[in-house]
Amino acid sequence: MVEETIPVNYSGLSILSGGEQEELKSLVEGIVAKTVRGTKLFSFDLRVKTLHKAGERRLYQFDLHSRIGRKLLTTSAEDWDLHTVTHKVFDEMRKRAEKLL
Repeated sequence: MVEETIPVNYSGLSILSGGEQEELKSLVEGIVAKTVRGTKLFSFDLRVKTLHKAGERRLYQFDLHSRIGRKLLTTSAEDWDLHTVTHKVFDEMRKRAEKLL
């Protein structure tokens, strides 16, 4: 079985460092495959924001948009950890998509 790559459009990546950008892209690549399994999601728009800076720490806020047919699904999550916020936003999207099926 050949897996298709699902397009992910990023906005706001310029506020992240080069290492954070690469880490986010590789993390999203793995999560997308799990998120679309069993759903009809076919593209994602991920908006990245940082809300507060406390010393070296950043509060990340992610907004994720996707479509199932003509319906637009939107989720958002925020956390101090890049991995945690990424998993939160994609898990919420998967749950919303499963409710529509």
